[in-house]
Amino acid sequence: MTGQAETRFPPQAQDNRAAIREVLRKRFGLQRFRPGQEEIISKVLGGRSVLAIFPAGYGKSLLYQLPATLLPGTTLVFSPLVALMHDQQSTLSRRYDIPSVSLTHVVRERNPKAYYAALGNIRRGMCKVVFIAPERLDDEIVMEAIRSQPISLVVLDEAHCISLWGHDFRPHYRRIVRFLAEARPHAVLALTATAPPPVEKDILSQIGDATDVYRVSPHLPNLRLHVFSVSGDCEKLSCLARIIPRLNGSGVVYCGTHDECEKVAEFLDSVGISSTFYHGGLGQRRHEAERDFIANRWKVVAATCALGMGIDKPDLRFVIHYRLPGSPELYYQEIGRAGRDGKRAECILLFDPEDRSLQEYFLRSSHPEPVDYGTVYGALDPAKAKSADEIAGEVKLPRSIVEVVVENLADVGLAQREKPATKSQTAARYCRMTGHPSRAAIEPFLTARRSRIKALEA
Repeated sequence: MTGQAETRFPPQAQDNRAAIREVLRKRFGLQRFRPGQEEIISKVLGGRSVLAIFPAGYGKSLLYQLPATLLPGTTLVFSPLVALMHDQQSTLSRRYDIPSVSLTHVVRERNPKAYYAALGNIRRGMCKVVFIAPERLDDEIVMEAIRSQPISLVVLDEAHCISLWGHDFRPHYRRIVRFLAEARPHAVLALTATAPPPVEKDILSQIGDATDVYRVSPHLPNLRLHVFSVSGDCEKLSCLARIIPRLNGSGVVYCGTHDECEKVAEFLDSVGISSTFYHGGLGQRRHEAERDFIANRWKVVAATCALGMGIDKPDLRFVIHYRLPGSPELYYQEIGRAGRDGKRAECILLFDPEDRSLQEYFLRSSHPEPVDYGTVYGALDPAKAKSADEIAGEVKLPRSIVEVVVENLADVGLAQREKPATKSQTAARYCRMTGHPSRAAIEPFLTARRSRIKALEA
């Protein structure tokens, strides 16, 4: 990365436990750290990279929020979800008075003036924390602003997204690895609630094997787990109508799709259970839905996995899975949003073996089949770069599959990723390199796919 601003890190930032504790009390209003937090923050301030595997609600965000106030330069936080970025940015700015911005396509499209004002604030060094999606690494206007300031800390929130073995692999996360090599930040902090050994190993291989690993036990003794065997939607809805009135407080019913959220909420309302729905398609209504959710206006929110990421609601009394989650890791992550206040909470799974088909569809979207590699590679042109959308249109495959394939081909040197030709373009384009996607070259991706299928079948 050319033109990246540099900075020097003062000796007092290396390991000053007194300063750390003072910021904890005065800025964050907390009297003590949870086990592991202070040590990780001290490591980060001292320039050590850390992978923190903490259970949901344990305080992962504090691990970068506090160092950001003590380090010079900018803390850059990569996050996979727009809702998560906006929630965390709002918390930093309003609750803790830490200057921060969120650079998302939603802000750019709906409020261009605010978006470009945020870029100007970054260039002037007025932002301590910048939240950004990995896709923005291809946006030259954004990257010019990022390069203008020294980067002290790079944070990979939901770090399992970088791993082929993870339950929520996102190909754009792999670009962060190349960015780290170019930017050379003072420290890297990877955060996740779910990283079984293969995922942990994959994360470390990408951000550096010298990274310190801290893992807190996922055991949540206040949660009570229940499984109800059901068959079909009618039985599921009947089960919800029977169970929910007996549950204390408010809770979430996690659904598989937007339509399903709306259908479940409508049914529950019809049987006298106050309900609403929440998913990524709500647009501006999302913030109103979040406020109502936190204020317990509704007994139930029927939601996709978008609800809960970064939302502070410690008194959630129950989590119900209307559909089988895609992996044990995802199930653990979602039930971990209940009972964060330490009080008893109920976690209920409505188990229908037929639900596996939906998860198989999601699996295919993130882990392409062997034949897809040859199909996409054949559509690449060595002389003319194409976007993922253009390739998807030619080969009649979903864009999500094409994105994964071209990113994987680029990782093994069979495709070349080109940055947008103009500042107005934001999507990467790809051209063919010499060679052919042999079985050996793509075997790591296929092995990860088989592992996900095996986990789903189990």
